Amino acid sequence: MAIEADPTDYHEQEDFKCRGDPEPHIRSQNLLYRSDSYRWHIRFTFKGTIIREGDPSIFQDEQMNRKTRGRQLRDLAQHVQFGHLPLIDDTVTEVVFTPFNAHDEPRKLMLPFDDTELPSNNGFGRFSARFYYQTTEDSSRIFYPPIPSNPCPSVNLSDLRHVMEIAPAISLVEVTATNQQYIFKSIKRPLYEPKDSEIIKQEFSNLQSLHQCQEVARLISAVASNNPYHTGRSEVQNPVLRGFLLEYHNAGPLNQTLDKGIFRRIWTLQIARGLQHMHKKMIAHMDLKSSNIVISSDHDAKIIDVSGLATTREWMPPEFQEHLDPTYLPWDSRVRGDIWAFGRLLSLMIPLEHDERKARLVAGIIRGMTEEHPEKRSELDDVVLGLVQYIDAP
Repeated sequence: MAIEADPTDYHEQEDFKCRGDPEPHIRSQNLLYRSDSYRWHIRFTFKGTIIREGDPSIFQDEQMNRKTRGRQLRDLAQHVQFGHLPLIDDTVTEVVFTPFNAHDEPRKLMLPFDDTELPSNNGFGRFSARFYYQTTEDSSRIFYPPIPSNPCPSVNLSDLRHVMEIAPAISLVEVTATNQQYIFKSIKRPLYEPKDSEIIKQEFSNLQSLHQCQEVARLISAVASNNPYHTGRSEVQNPVLRGFLLEYHNAGPLNQTLDKGIFRRIWTLQIARGLQHMHKKMIAHMDLKSSNIVISSDHDAKIIDVSGLATTREWMPPEFQEHLDPTYLPWDSRVRGDIWAFGRLLSLMIPLEHDERKARLVAGIIRGMTEEHPEKRSELDDVVLGLVQYIDAP
């Protein structure tokens, strides 16, 4: 039997800092417990506090150090007899434990420990290894959905070689069999939230629907693997979605291109037509902004991040600001929100237009797109016609 714990997988509930408390009331460590040929993923969570009134200052100072708290929790885990707990196969089991209280219900289960003692400087030692516990499936675990049933090429995660990180959960990778480079959008990310899996799953589905749209970055394949939480009891493993591959455009995002003073008129129309195609497929972007447009090696503009479930408050129209999650608004509202965001995007591009007459023409288009009242905003079809005139006008 063995217990593995990575210090980077230690987490704390941070609200104690706002309250001015000396330590967190909830702290967790992700563990891997191995027994024979089986393995279980565990989230080991302590709910409670260690510092007591009147404790020596040197003890309090130790418990107020985050690294010390994490190390002590990992040391404690080495003494727990996880083989005696009802661990759940093929997922993450959360083992939540709290200090023993003689006044609590006697039906609560005591956390089983081995006979060895904790180091004398471990704060958990003051409880004499007497803790209540309960086990549940970890609701905060990274959820890897099954591979979608829609036909799509798939590459195994193990066949990818990391080249460099682009952003959190977005990296440049190389498929080892072909030496081709692509963008990998991964479900696993820092500060993961359950909604992140749904965003990746929805974006994957939207990209499949938009495969014929030249103005949207092209989906290459799903990225699959066996269930990373597989315990080993069953020989049958169903592949899960770990993310997907997109074509790689090495010119970078539009915001960086504009910062360099580079601008092409055709980009305005390409973005408009890409958004038009999305709306015809009943997909609202909801997060259209300069960093969500990339420039290809052929100097074309491509829309990215098309889940329709992500938003950026600074790019929201006025009527979205009062909503906690505008992605749940009615379809017409989301479409008009996209038009407003596109108008704002155009306003960042047009200062690089050196033809004053053409710049005035686009300024009029932008005014129609960014009307404060959503129902007064220009229709996207009219915007496309206006941008065609802008580009074709002598």
